[in-house]
Amino acid sequence: MVYSMTGFGRGQIQIDEWSLIMEIKTVNHRYFDFIMRGPEVFSPFQENIRRKISEKIHRGRIEVSLYYRKGESDVYEFIIHERLWDNIHRSLTKLAEKYNYEKPRLQDFFQFKEIYSLESKEINETKMKEAILKLTDQVMDQVLFMRRKEGNALEEDLRQNLQLMSISVTKLEEDAPIINREYEHRLRKKIEEMIQDQDYDEQRVLTEVAIFSEKSDIHEEITRLKSHIQYFKEILNEKKAKGRTLDFILQEMNREANTICSKSNHAGLTRDAVAIKSYIDQLKEQVQNIE
Repeated sequence: MVYSMTGFGRGQIQIDEWSLIMEIKTVNHRYFDFIMRGPEVFSPFQENIRRKISEKIHRGRIEVSLYYRKGESDVYEFIIHERLWDNIHRSLTKLAEKYNYEKPRLQDFFQFKEIYSLESKEINETKMKEAILKLTDQVMDQVLFMRRKEGNALEEDLRQNLQLMSISVTKLEEDAPIINREYEHRLRKKIEEMIQDQDYDEQRVLTEVAIFSEKSDIHEEITRLKSHIQYFKEILNEKKAKGRTLDFILQEMNREANTICSKSNHAGLTRDAVAIKSYIDQLKEQVQNIE
């Protein structure tokens, strides 16, 4: 089974006066990269959320947003420090009477920030942790469903491109001996003509033979390509995370295709090798989004 690294989920849960909303978005990344955004009050639970998600996702960038919908009055408490308030009130009233000023109004007191504070309401951390982890599970179910659905589509495309590449490799394997025989025939004819010349260059003949020997044999590259294709199929069937392994196999495939291109001495072989490289490029692009 193949999982895409692209996914999204959103959920909500109620705990006392807290209405918690969580969103999780996952995108491509070479490793496991976790980011959480939200009010400071949720910071103590960040590591719990990260561990919970890492049990189900092993690769990709995971962006978690955790916040509450209701106003701050539901999670913060407005505290008046009455003793300080009384002292300031007495002092301002006394000054007003002494100097015949207008008596202090309510809004005047809020210039003194020391007389009030906004404090977080007490929360039951155990209860909050349980609610957040439950919400994480709910949202992760959506994320995994989306990653699995997109992964199924990716797997279908991968297998299709892999099949097309296998056909090209088979064609390359069938064409190579025919093309080599044609080249060998031309080379023999050329050598015979050179030998008939009394002043023929023996070193040149040996060079031509050496070039032919080097460029004519692509059997090993074809064998390795077929082996890589089979291994790619086996990895696709595994349940574990496989994106990085598939990417490595494609690098090896590309190496063999490049070698075949460099050895090619015929337009037909070059055409087959270029077709294989084209399929490898398509596979590499698709594999970038596989966990």
